[in-house]
Amino acid sequence: MRGPASFLIDGGRENEGSTLLGGRAMRPGEWQWRPPPADRGRDFGNANAFATPPTLDTLVRETGQNSLDAALKEGPVTIRYKLIELEKSFAEYAAFSEALQLRALLAHARAAAQHKQKIGTRLRRGLEEVEGADSITLLRIDDYGTTGLYGGETPTVDEDNPYYALIRDNLNTSKRSSTAGGSFGLGKAVNWTCSSLLTVMVASEVHPNHMNAEMRGRFRISGKAELPWHSTHGDEFAGPGWFSNPGTEFESMWADRSTLIPMQLDRSVLPGHVEQAQRFGTSLLIVGFRNPLNQGDSVRALEEIQRAAASNFWPAMLRGGLRVIIEHERNGELVATQDVDPRAHVPSFCQAYENYRSGELVDSEPQEGDVVKLDVSLDLTQTLDGQQEVRPIPASVTADTHLVVRIATRTKVLPDSDLLDHIALIRGRHMVVRYLPQRNLLVGGRAFHGLLLAGTAAQHASFAENVEEFLRAAEPPSHDRWEYAPELAGIYKQGTGARLKEFFSRLTNELKKIIRPLRGDDAEGPLELRRMLQASKSGSPGSRPKPAFHRLTATLEAGKWRVSGEISASEDLLPLRATPKLALDVESGKSVPLGWQELSAGGVDVNAAGGILLRAPSRRVGFTGLSKSEASGIPVSASRLRVELSWTSGEDVDD
Repeated sequence: MRGPASFLIDGGRENEGSTLLGGRAMRPGEWQWRPPPADRGRDFGNANAFATPPTLDTLVRETGQNSLDAALKEGPVTIRYKLIELEKSFAEYAAFSEALQLRALLAHARAAAQHKQKIGTRLRRGLEEVEGADSITLLRIDDYGTTGLYGGETPTVDEDNPYYALIRDNLNTSKRSSTAGGSFGLGKAVNWTCSSLLTVMVASEVHPNHMNAEMRGRFRISGKAELPWHSTHGDEFAGPGWFSNPGTEFESMWADRSTLIPMQLDRSVLPGHVEQAQRFGTSLLIVGFRNPLNQGDSVRALEEIQRAAASNFWPAMLRGGLRVIIEHERNGELVATQDVDPRAHVPSFCQAYENYRSGELVDSEPQEGDVVKLDVSLDLTQTLDGQQEVRPIPASVTADTHLVVRIATRTKVLPDSDLLDHIALIRGRHMVVRYLPQRNLLVGGRAFHGLLLAGTAAQHASFAENVEEFLRAAEPPSHDRWEYAPELAGIYKQGTGARLKEFFSRLTNELKKIIRPLRGDDAEGPLELRRMLQASKSGSPGSRPKPAFHRLTATLEAGKWRVSGEISASEDLLPLRATPKLALDVESGKSVPLGWQELSAGGVDVNAAGGILLRAPSRRVGFTGLSKSEASGIPVSASRLRVELSWTSGEDVDD
């Protein structure tokens, strides 16, 4: 068993102890809290926490792009997502509690949770999860092959200081590269959103190029609790607190591995392929980790993290610039470990990208499984005199981007079939900015998976750096699309918004050339889906067109069917309640009803019975759901799936 750090905690107030660093005594870290402002104003939370979607997908996107932005030149980046469970009856938990001064942190969190504002409600629920459970869950995110959190404790205005940007500042990004994933400094807030205590601890081994010689071999330790204003023991606090070096004002600590071990921040055990020269980087520890939108078990959270890593970063992973590892540890023992293979999650996109990089492309009339490339031009307007955000463009230019399309294979249903007829938007950081839907462009149009490679992600493209800077500036804080923003008006001359709209219109037109139906093409849909899915519909008799399914897809996911599709109805049937129902076909006898474990339709009401409401003017709605794992003892993987549609129409649909 690992021994705890040697200091005491009493009643929420810390008593001094000591540990050893380099043979000399060193006081442990302590929580220090920001005092209230002189004007007595109170801040009831950091608005940054609400600026990005609170999901595991967002967490993976933000941490992944931050690590790639901090990559060393010497080699690839490795990211390890480790879920750690500590049962309170084990020595590891006692050591962690003491090392983190958890009692003091909880005292401040309870005080901050007394408020009725949204942050207070979240904290109350988080405290119930942490204090009422028999264990605490942590998520540690380690990156290797990065610079680490360098920078002084008191930076100048223009200093490049990743430490301050992450731990201290709001709305600050230290990223200077034109290909950097972020530019707002908002995304980091999702780390705190995923903590029941709004607390994240940090340990970093800084690359020697960015630190003093006397600190080499030590780890920089800090932490932040993003609490709102609160009062405890008769003292008022502005809100946030930092795990700091005692005797200083909020300064970080520098310690050796013995300090990291009880804090669950030991990053010295490298993943097998990481060389010593690549050991530098940062570890984030989310204290009281929770899936913000799904209270599923740990295995479910790890599955979501794995798929998010693959679907967002497969370009970087295929290029060899990123490796992602998923681990699960309980009470100091490794339960499971797995390397993320993007080909297991988004195989069609991976094949299209690999063909693009190797030049295995067809010139025209692509068949099933073929990959084709077309150039899509993007017009860039002239930059304003005096702007310093991007490199100057003295006159309007026409730049190239590359549209790469793989025609879907009819005889296969793949893990990324739910992304049929989508285009992955990618620029120089090699993260997928967005999967842009491009459905129903042509009657009889062929199904596809597409990539739009822009900026420095496009091989040998003209004006690549200019495009890269333009698209980075056109991304909102969530970095999930390219759109006109008022900030562009301070960089480029008039017409930027119109040029962006023209670009996406041009993209759609070029795509139509690729997916147009070939002579003799079967318009009934992929053969394998027709074999696998037997779609039928029932409902009230009459001559009016009945509601119908469109673009049904189904994939096996952890022993259950993941089903997606669309439902449409004629206008004269609205309002209408349509209910998709599942059943298993067996060799003899009637089909066996199969229930839904979950069912949703974006932005549309779904009642307890699974009925999806369609109201004018919306005549078509997409849905997705996950089936139960078995019906009447029959596992779903052993039978063919049938999807049926029942419906009611009229003013009684809300009943």
